[in-house]
Amino acid sequence: MIDRKIDAFLNDFFQERQESFARDTNKLQDVLAVQKSILQEYKRDIMKYKRGDSSQKLYIDEVFQLIPSEFDNIKSKQKNERNIIIAIITITILVLIATVSILFLRYKQYKTKAEMAHDQMMIKNYESQIKELERMDQHKEKEIETINKRKEKLLDKHRDTLNRGYILFNEILNGKTTVLWKKNDFNIIEYYRLVDMEFVDMLDNSYDELSPKYKFFLILEHIGRTDKQIMAAMGIAEVSGRSIRSRVNKKKKEF
Repeated sequence: MIDRKIDAFLNDFFQERQESFARDTNKLQDVLAVQKSILQEYKRDIMKYKRGDSSQKLYIDEVFQLIPSEFDNIKSKQKNERNIIIAIITITILVLIATVSILFLRYKQYKTKAEMAHDQMMIKNYESQIKELERMDQHKEKEIETINKRKEKLLDKHRDTLNRGYILFNEILNGKTTVLWKKNDFNIIEYYRLVDMEFVDMLDNSYDELSPKYKFFLILEHIGRTDKQIMAAMGIAEVSGRSIRSRVNKKKKEF
């Protein structure tokens, strides 16, 4: 009699729980697995009850108390799994956004640098053309004026950067240092390209991705500054100067 009542109760209970839980989780196989494990537990303890082993029996209310806790455990586990998946997707998206942003900034910097190098080459070319026309002295004033306008147009395009580079470079020549310089101030290399394009091009072609600071170190060396003057201009100790020279030499390409 007790068996029939328990079976009837469990069947009704599982049918209701199964439909509800399946709607929540969309994983009917999990529901069936839990149902099977609880029924096995129930039958095993009912057998103990039938054998009269009262010290080992599992009371029917304890069986019923196990059922919702097992369902709740699965729900909690699936919720945690969903949260983990959402977290992984969110992190992946953030990493992709950060990567794309960094790549875009690097591309933009490269494009700006390449554009400036091209324009500086054109400025040098215009200056050469003007000198050649002046040397010919055959009433070339109109042509010279046209070329000068083209040159000024390019200079205006980069006026702020070039003016800043001109001021900083002349401060160094007059004994000031780079101690208070910001990272972008070492981009005076683009100004120096106008002064000695051949040397700056050599730095670009003969070394593997020298930083602006390392290029500036080599420029000071190129214009005849002694090691002591270079260390003073860059505000570094002698040991730091040797370290920079060693790193620069390692970046030199072998042809």
